[in-house]
Amino acid sequence: MHDLETGLSDRNLRPITWGYVLARSYRLYAQRFWTYFRIALLPAVVVYGFHYLEKSVYSRLFHAMPRWSPKFALLGAFLGWSEGVVYWTISAFFFAAIAANVLGTPGGSPIADAYSPARTRLLPVVAVALLTWTMFWACRAAVFFAAFELLSRSSWIRNYWVLTLAFGVLLLALATLFSKFGLVIPELIADPAISLRQTVRNSLKMTEHWELFFMLFLLKSALVGYGMFWLCNLALDELWQHGLLTPEVEPYVTWLVSISIVAMLESPLFISFSVLYTELKSNRDISVAAHVFPA
Repeated sequence: MHDLETGLSDRNLRPITWGYVLARSYRLYAQRFWTYFRIALLPAVVVYGFHYLEKSVYSRLFHAMPRWSPKFALLGAFLGWSEGVVYWTISAFFFAAIAANVLGTPGGSPIADAYSPARTRLLPVVAVALLTWTMFWACRAAVFFAAFELLSRSSWIRNYWVLTLAFGVLLLALATLFSKFGLVIPELIADPAISLRQTVRNSLKMTEHWELFFMLFLLKSALVGYGMFWLCNLALDELWQHGLLTPEVEPYVTWLVSISIVAMLESPLFISFSVLYTELKSNRDISVAAHVFPA
């Protein structure tokens, strides 16, 4: 009987490939580009504003402390953690709005109320942001410290490109590992009754064998983002040299360009997580149904 049920389940399961997830994700992104862009503007503006605020506040706090004292180190660690909490929480809230739109959750489509589904699940969304960021922050500090200690014993410590590559690879590996939490927010939005603990378990289980996909997607996103900022800076330099930018206008143009790039870059990642969740959940439901109601 078990073999029969497994066979029925396997025949009904749809193969989910990298190509299918990417094609569906970017098709959605293209079809709803302006919707996602306008949804992304709010978090992008908040992030940009917080960036300037933290520079002012954090610098004053550091100047008030004796350099390289224990209090100075503790303050640096706390500010680094708190800074990440803010960025991570804003991104999680934005992710919830994107997931609601992709999943077709009521209230997720209109621009005027795009964040309504996220607000209804505010506490678990903030909780998952705090949980994942704190774990990521602690793991990154430990891994980077170990790598620095290892490299400091060789002459490679003086090579900028070796250090950049080594720490870049480590950061990519950590980001890939934590991408396995990427289905938590879509499930929180899709199922208002589910607990955060259960969504974490489901996400870790459902993303088995998708680690390489996450790694390549994150690497591609980083390269595209770097390329876009490089090209925009090059274009702004050309405008400046030809006298088309003035000192009065340049900060506003730079601000607008930066906001636009950030608004465009993050959406595809969250769309792909939401698409992957819908496909994996569909196959999971088919498998469960085949075992509960065998033919």
